[in-house]
Amino acid sequence: LTTQEGCAILYVSEDAHNYDSWCKVYAVYGDSFTKSSIDTGEVANGRKVYNAMMVDDLKDKLKRVRTVTHKLGTVEHVEANKARNFRRKLERYMDSANEVNYGQYWPLVKRCKVLGRWDVLKSGAQFVDAPGVNDDNSSRDKMVAQYLKQADAI
Repeated sequence: LTTQEGCAILYVSEDAHNYDSWCKVYAVYGDSFTKSSIDTGEVANGRKVYNAMMVDDLKDKLKRVRTVTHKLGTVEHVEANKARNFRRKLERYMDSANEVNYGQYWPLVKRCKVLGRWDVLKSGAQFVDAPGVNDDNSSRDKMVAQYLKQADAI
């Protein structure tokens, strides 16, 4: 998400090759990412002049946005009495199918383990819920392909 000059690319179209990457960054940082220009201190035609932010400057800025990144390296325990409430609580960590919006954890979540006392899993079997093959998100698609290679049954 950089230009050849080292400026940060703050918006890409849906058909761009780097749209998946942009969605992940935007999902975590929101407008803190897309509204990242530097005030030059100059005025032209009665308006402030802004320059595109360089990638290193943007990295420094985003390090200070801790809304989601404070969870890095942590384990989150989620509980609910009803399946619907449980699903809603997990969506923020796993679901990118909804409209891209700010404050999402899914781009940062490596794995989500759901534990419970289900008879079907007593033998040690593992149930993997995956988005499917040919997913629009290439990183999820690769993850599913890895699981399919190792699976005993589908």
